[in-house]
Parts: sequence; C-alpha cells; structure tokens
Amino acid sequence: MNTKSLFSAGTTSGLLERPTCQVHSSSETLDWTSISVSYQTEAPFRAIAKASPHHLLVVHLTGPSRIESRFRGTHIERLVPIGGIGFWPADNDFEINLQTTLRTLHVYVPQHVLDEVSAVHLDDATKHTEVRPLFGERDDLLMQLGIEVWNAAESRDPYSSLYADELARSIAARLVWLSRPSRKAYPPKARSELSEKTMARIQEFVVGHLSQDIRLDDLARIASLSSSHFTRQFTKLNGITPYKYVLRYRIESAKQLLRFSRRHLVDIALDCGFANQEHFTHVFTRLAGTTPAKFRRDNASAFS
Repeated sequence: MNTKSLFSAGTTSGLLERPTCQVHSSSETLDWTSISVSYQTEAPFRAIAKASPHHLLVVHLTGPSRIESRFRGTHIERLVPIGGIGFWPADNDFEINLQTTLRTLHVYVPQHVLDEVSAVHLDDATKHTEVRPLFGERDDLLMQLGIEVWNAAESRDPYSSLYADELARSIAARLVWLSRPSRKAYPPKARSELSEKTMARIQEFVVGHLSQDIRLDDLARIASLSSSHFTRQFTKLNGITPYKYVLRYRIESAKQLLRFSRRHLVDIALDCGFANQEHFTHVFTRLAGTTPAKFRRDNASAFS
C-alpha cells in the first residue's frame, strides 16, 4: 500500500495543508503503512483540526510555546516547553490556537496499530482501549521515539518499513501504558492541599520563568499556602522538594536546547536560570552524569 494514500490530506487533521505551515520533510514518499512523520515550522494560527482516523502525536522541537485548545468540550491553555508532547486521539475534532512560531514533528499512527497493541496489553482481543489526550506534557520516551521515526524517514532506506512498523508499535504501547486505568494524576484531596489545577499553574509558572530567580514564596503564593505548608504538601505529592522540581525543569530545558539548538553554552545557562556557564556545567554534570558539551555531541540533532 502506498503511504501517500494512507496518510493523505483526507485522512489527517489538515494542519499541514495550512498556509501557516512550512513542511521541511516527511515520510510521504516512503512505502510505510503503520506510521507517518513530518517535520515543519508552524506560524501562529487558530483552526479547528478535522477528525482523523489516525492518532496524532506532536513533538515540540522549540519552545516554550503558548497554546490553547478545546477538545471534547474542555478548554485548555498551557505554556508548552521545548520537548513537550501533544497527543490527539483519532476520530475527534479539536480546536487549536498556536500563539508562537515553533518547529514540530507530526507523527500519525493508524487505529489498527493501537488495536493490535491494546489486545496484547489488555490480554483480550475483544477489548479496545481509550487512549487519553496529552497536552504539553513531558514524556522523554515519546519524544525520543518521535525523533527516531523522523531519523528513519530521513535515512531514505528502502528497507525502513519494518523498522517503522516496530517504532509505530512502540509508540502505541507507550500511549496505551500512559492511558492504563491505574494511572491517576494528582488525586483529589482536602481543600487545603494541592490540586491538579494548582499543579498545572505551578508548572506553567516554572516553565515561563526559568531564566529568572524562582523563589519558594512565588510557588507557595500560587497555591495560596504558607511556604512551609506548601513545601510539605508539594513534597508529599511529587516525591521531591520544590527546589529539586525547579532544578529538574532547568536541566531538562537545557537538555532540549542542547539537542535542538546551536546556542552557546553561556546563553543556554542564562536561559535556564543558572548564574553563569561554570555553575551550569557543574550542576548539569552532577545531575546528568556528563558535561553539557559532551551531551550535545552525543545527542546532536539534525533539527538544529
């Protein structure tokens, strides 16, 4: 089967056909039947993406990017970090409002791949799992799998179809795993404790202020708690202190900038809230197990 007919404009969301989208490369000419990928620059736009029979995974290669969306009647607005993931389940329209220019990967996976993987995971071929949408979340495995699909497409290897099939199943397995019934984000607790909505506001504040000095009082104020009570509740909920939470975001953002940009190390250090390049190198090496320069060499991306 020809990939072009399987993943045509009529069977995808239509986002790539918009005048605000510049597609740089795609798997369109390859004989893939289980997955497709495209790499593009998307300028700001507002649109209703039409329902597609395929699931859409979006990997943000630049950021942070402010995005609004309405999906199944729910309105979401989020500042999505570089490396953030969007996932839109098949057979659903969704409204999208992109407010900043960014580079993305779009990966489409047909329903039959999800069905095959679901049957294995659920141990019952008659069952069909309901995969949940993702909006601006971090998932390093999905990000890496998306990039690897693009790497396979860029190789233009005539025998890449089998590898693409395996990558499609890996992505489907990850999505099924993330949607399993036992997965519960921030369960509702007493009124004075942190809610999922509050955590989302904290995350957005951290992502939007990484280059600045983020103080404990700032985070506690978002939750309307005292600093000491906030620290106890936050640590209980997340398993790490607010300081380590912020530091994790600084390091993860630095990793994405090292992967996807050619910015100087000193600029990355300042963008991610470190006092100087020396401080950045010291902390990054301690937490990542390698220097920023070596991490960049080992994870060089053709997207930069």
